[in-house]
Amino acid sequence: STIAQLSRDLTRVSARMVQKVSQVRLCEYLLSPLEHLPQDVLEQIFLACLATNDDPAPDPTYAPLQLAAVCHRWRTIALSMPSLWNNLYI
Repeated sequence: STIAQLSRDLTRVSARMVQKVSQVRLCEYLLSPLEHLPQDVLEQIFLACLATNDDPAPDPTYAPLQLAAVCHRWRTIALSMPSLWNNLYI
């Protein structure tokens, strides 16, 4: 009877754990909207980080490196954009 009770407790705790993991994933999804932006939107944001003649405030020498260091997805996108790396000076 002790084994049966422990088995029921384990089943109940496992079900609660699955529910909590689902809730955590939902919270992560809601807290990171940038993860859900389409690639083409991120590409336009990345290009906006580069300096222009009218607004030299962003530093084009560091922008690509900084963007590529954020996360795996951003690195993959940044590395797939040759125009992002045209003015890179090291």
